[in-house]
Amino acid sequence: MTQNVTLSTFGDNETTISWESNKNDTITTDGVVTLTATISKGEVSETKVFNLTVKVYVCTPSVTFDAQEGTTSEPVSKDVIYGELYGTLATTKDNYIFEGWWTQNNGKGTHIESATTVFITSAQTLYAKWRERTVGDFGQARGYIFYDKGEYTNGWRYLEAAPYGWYKGDTDSRGLYSGDNDPHIQWGIDDYLDDPPVTATAVGDGETNTANIVNYHDSLNTYGSYYTNPTAYSESNDGRVAAKVCAEYSVDIDGITYDDWFLPSKEELNCMYGNLECNFLGTFLLKPTGVPRIISMVRITDTLQ
Repeated sequence: MTQNVTLSTFGDNETTISWESNKNDTITTDGVVTLTATISKGEVSETKVFNLTVKVYVCTPSVTFDAQEGTTSEPVSKDVIYGELYGTLATTKDNYIFEGWWTQNNGKGTHIESATTVFITSAQTLYAKWRERTVGDFGQARGYIFYDKGEYTNGWRYLEAAPYGWYKGDTDSRGLYSGDNDPHIQWGIDDYLDDPPVTATAVGDGETNTANIVNYHDSLNTYGSYYTNPTAYSESNDGRVAAKVCAEYSVDIDGITYDDWFLPSKEELNCMYGNLECNFLGTFLLKPTGVPRIISMVRITDTLQ
């Protein structure tokens, strides 16, 4: 038997037939099913046993993934099994947030997840749904986006704060370090000269400020390297430079290295505070006065390739 069987409930000569099976659940594997027929007329009845050999038909329709301009899904298509789960469904698209696979384009129809049960019996196409990132979303390096220019100019659009727990060192400028909060790192040498300038305040200036701070400290040689002989410049210096810590930081996410971090400018800090802290996003340390002490680093996120 390879298909459904219709069991008659009426026989010849005004008899009725009732059936019983030794397997009441859905049959999912090959085997033998015993059916017992009870044939009745009035007070007289008789039983007859039928043994049916069952060959289960497994429905395995093909599902094709339309990534809608996203990264080509892997695999492009797959066979699924009726009654089982769809399984892993994944794809990515630069600079966008993935909002799932749908049976119709533009997020219409039914939302299909990896834990959705397959109830199709013929080929199906699933469509990826995307939306642009916005302030409050996670960026490419999994930190919060706190600034959105609204368009791509000069190759970038968003600014992303460092993800919580980014620092992996075991010491900072206060000594031993542990935990996930931002470290305390000295700004740099005392009596910093304004050449090159590092006081630009606008959104977009943090990257240049950071590069200038690093270049200045790299060039110090009056008493040897500042990083290895900091106390020759000032007894309070420990050789750490916050801008250099940011500039040298990198993190690998899904095989991509993000190493374009920098100290935020004044207005970048204001955006971070207004768009994250005021919306209870991220983790900010507070001064004893209750005012946030925002000492972190940021990066340009979602650069155009």
